[in-house]
Parts: sequence; structure tokens; C-alpha cells
Amino acid sequence: MATQYNGKLVKSYHCIPQPVCKTLELNNNCTTLTTDRDITACCCDGYNNCHVTEAAVNTTNVIPANQGTPITCYNGIYVNGSALVSPTVGACYGQCASITYTTTYSGQPNTLVIYSCDPTAVCNSLSLTNNCGTIDQTGFTGCCCNTNMCVSPGTIPSPGGSTSQLSLIASLLIPFLISVYQLVSQ
Repeated sequence: MATQYNGKLVKSYHCIPQPVCKTLELNNNCTTLTTDRDITACCCDGYNNCHVTEAAVNTTNVIPANQGTPITCYNGIYVNGSALVSPTVGACYGQCASITYTTTYSGQPNTLVIYSCDPTAVCNSLSLTNNCGTIDQTGFTGCCCNTNMCVSPGTIPSPGGSTSQLSLIASLLIPFLISVYQLVSQ
């Protein structure tokens, strides 16, 4: 994902489930999002780091996949509180994460939130494990946490890894609702 913030190009890299990319018609290409023309999104699956074109991004230090016991994380893309695609729940060998972008389009504020699984090294380097915060004075905010379903719409991690009653309910209810939705929509 890429956008301009205070006149500077800002990019973030994510591992998004392939059905999300296909729904957004981003299978191995880039385009602006129809709901926010200030944001460009790209998806690819041809080879490792196929979406990284900047020489400044080190792609040689690959984090080994599937280490330890996976947790369950919420995956989805929301614009102004509405799901852009059907959200999913999946296994994560890192930390559940979210990143929030706020932009203005046609004079109206727009908020994009991406929920995904990010490598633990990324969360640790941003000091976001079991926490939320601003990322490098950019105005972008991010959250990471290391327990099942610990970040999703309505669920925000708190320092120390504890979750609110709402997040405990959501961690049980969201997978159930998504399963019911998938069964009904077939």
C-alpha cells in the first residue's frame, strides 16, 4: 500500500490472503483503491518479495516461516468503518497486527485500516508488541499483539497482552459469524 502523507511517499508491506487481492482485482498488479484514490495497492504472488521495488528495503534477511505455535488473526481491509472485502480469519506465525492510514479525498477525511499477520520482528522493531502507537512520527498508527484474535474492528490490544471483555467476546464471536456467513453465501 502506498500514499502521500505530508508531501512524502509512504509505503507499507503486508501479507494479505490471496482472495482479498482477487476481490480488489489486484492479482499481480497495482491500482488505486476505488474508495480512496489517494491510496495505491499492489498484490503479487510470483516470488518472494515480488512487491518490493525499493533498493533501500533489505529482502535478503528472510525471516523463516512457520516457527512456533500459530495464533489466529483477523484479516481484512476497512475504509471508513466498512469492509472492502469479506474478512477472513487465519493462522499466523507472527503477531496479529493493524495499520491505520488517514487521508483526505475530495475534501472528505477517509480512514483505511488493514488487519493482518505481521512478522514478530516488525512489531518488535516498532515497539508495538501488545500495544498501539504512532509509527515514526508519520501520523500512521499501528497495533500488534501475540494472542488469538487480539486485534480486529472493536478490539485493540493493551500493554501487557491483556484484552478487554469486548475483545474476548469478539475473539469467540467473529470466527463463528464469519463461518456462518461463508456457509450461507455458498
